[in-house]
Amino acid sequence: QDSGRGSQVLDSSPEAVGVVADMPLQEALSRCKDAVLIEGDRPYYQRVFDGIIDALLQRSPLVERSSLGCAYVGVHGLEPIYGDEAGIMAALLKAVPQGFNVRIGLAGTKYPAYIAAVVSGEDRVIKVPEDVAGFFAGVTVDLLPMSWENRARLHSFGLHTMGQVAALSISSL
Repeated sequence: QDSGRGSQVLDSSPEAVGVVADMPLQEALSRCKDAVLIEGDRPYYQRVFDGIIDALLQRSPLVERSSLGCAYVGVHGLEPIYGDEAGIMAALLKAVPQGFNVRIGLAGTKYPAYIAAVVSGEDRVIKVPEDVAGFFAGVTVDLLPMSWENRARLHSFGLHTMGQVAALSISSL
């Protein structure tokens, strides 16, 4: 993906250790010398994602499109239709075609739900526990909503997890 600041990584396979979304392509290639580059087809990805959003809207009237491949779905009040929480989650999983590595995070607010979804496994649902800070403690700073450069800066200071960042005072940070 070309962001105007040069080419950046849109996505990577798990085998590309250390390569994350938004990373400059040059940096990714220095970390993964055997990388196979595939140019993204954003218009096609958008069309497919539009279809997934439509399918989610068939299950809940509260669907908010975020970035490509990420949506937030309101599930409150759907119990009469789907039964319990497990029924709701099953309906959401079925809304997305096979092979899309669906991940669902269930939480009271968007960011914890996003983190839960990212750390969950393929076609799985993770519910964020009451101890949100404890849940976040071991999560990589690569999932913080900031530029790749700022996340790299945190790593250079030895801050690799959100728990390490949270342990700092505001003045230290």
